[in-house]
Amino acid sequence: MDLDTAVTLIMGEFNNVRTEIQVFKTEVSTRFDVIETDIQVMKTDIQAIKEDNHYARKELYEINRRLDTIEEQVGHVRGYAKEIDDLRSRVKVLEHTLLSRA
Repeated sequence: MDLDTAVTLIMGEFNNVRTEIQVFKTEVSTRFDVIETDIQVMKTDIQAIKEDNHYARKELYEINRRLDTIEEQVGHVRGYAKEIDDLRSRVKVLEHTLLSRA
């Protein structure tokens, strides 16, 4: 094999390697784009969950406040105190669930 043939073969192999590197770079770039998109979707989902959690906490606070008002007005009437206590227990379970997920 003469020198020109050897150089041509070597250059051909370098071109093959260069092409494979370009393909690899494109694949990696595409994968990173997919990962970046997934991360953005997760961030959006997390923000929505935080907003829902905030809303739920506000609602539970309002329920507790209204239970306080009801208890002041009718808590002494037989049967109502037990119902109010049962509702407070259920609210506490929901608050605990929200806090454990925060």
